[in-house]
Amino acid sequence: MLRRRAAHSARTSMNEPDKIKGKLETRNGKYARIETKRTGATIVAKQDQGNQPNVTVYRSYENRKNVCVAFCFELENKKYFPVVKKQVDSTAPAQFQVEPRNDPDAIDESVQFRWTKAKGDWKFLNSVAEPSQYLSVYKNQFTLTTTPTTYFRFKSNMRRMKRKMSV
Repeated sequence: MLRRRAAHSARTSMNEPDKIKGKLETRNGKYARIETKRTGATIVAKQDQGNQPNVTVYRSYENRKNVCVAFCFELENKKYFPVVKKQVDSTAPAQFQVEPRNDPDAIDESVQFRWTKAKGDWKFLNSVAEPSQYLSVYKNQFTLTTTPTTYFRFKSNMRRMKRKMSV
């Protein structure tokens, strides 16, 4: 137990994120998955996870209370992240995009979300990038909204964990 805490302290002090594989689920039983089209990649909510590869969550800590997460989706040997892009006009809402990244370990605030307002295992995801907005699902498409509308939870694939992971 002490070794685990010491390792955790060493990782967090170096600001190196933990990597955890699993599935991102919405409260209505749908799972996040990536799809590519001619126009680019999108994240959609589907009832069945199917053969879709797992999501890797990069978990880091802003401080002792705030856990920040970034979601990495893999498809055809590429790694994609949901990205919050600030608009030039500071009063405009942020733009949500899914972008490939060559270096998934280079996590910045544009791909990070905070778990907020827990309701049991289910939580909202709030963007770290300003203006702060909530990750939501509208018509099975992932998007950003100014108010929280979609509860999420992350289910880890780690066998030794018997409960759902509250990332």
